[in-house]
Amino acid sequence: MMTKLAVHTVTREETEQTAIDGVSPVLLRPLNKASRAEIERLARVLFRGAEGSARAILLASLEDDGGSSEWVALHIGHALASNGSPTHVLCLQQRSEAEPADRYEVSVVLSERCKAVWVDERGTHEDTSRQVGLHLIEARKCGAQAIVHVSNLLHRPGVLTCSRLLDGAALLVRSGYTRKLSLAAARQQIAAADLAVLGGILTDQTHPIPEKIYRML
Repeated sequence: MMTKLAVHTVTREETEQTAIDGVSPVLLRPLNKASRAEIERLARVLFRGAEGSARAILLASLEDDGGSSEWVALHIGHALASNGSPTHVLCLQQRSEAEPADRYEVSVVLSERCKAVWVDERGTHEDTSRQVGLHLIEARKCGAQAIVHVSNLLHRPGVLTCSRLLDGAALLVRSGYTRKLSLAAARQQIAAADLAVLGGILTDQTHPIPEKIYRML
């Protein structure tokens, strides 16, 4: 059974996308009151005990959503920064081989204390490990909280080779879409990397989610 991290979740429609140097990061729009409260609660739960110290959390979706679930990571990072915690959000993207190799990385400042970076994950697991490791070490040196987002985790496990630099993982579960078998496989994959599974976050919901849905996860 997954730990319940969300009772009311934010809808993707509350963000908008725009291309920046060939990458499609999410620019944050203001959330409604209920969604903002839930994001702030998720930030507190995921980074509980991080006061005075830096933590690094992996947020992973299980589908090939093209990075569309990264808005959850961005909103949580923005919430942490709004509460005074410098935060780095790292979004791993897997672009096609046809795209220019020099478009390796794009940085965007979301707020005074929150920086988001989109990194091209094209390459081997070792390449991904090196890229993620460098960013996590930089965040820790700066005393910043760190959030790493990856989609399609089951087919892109390279990020788990950096598990020694991560303090836990939460799975982004699309209501009515993510399969139980995929959840079980992801939990096993994360456990094999000696990383704690903090729980699941249900996404793509606009209403409070019935308890019975959590019992099915």
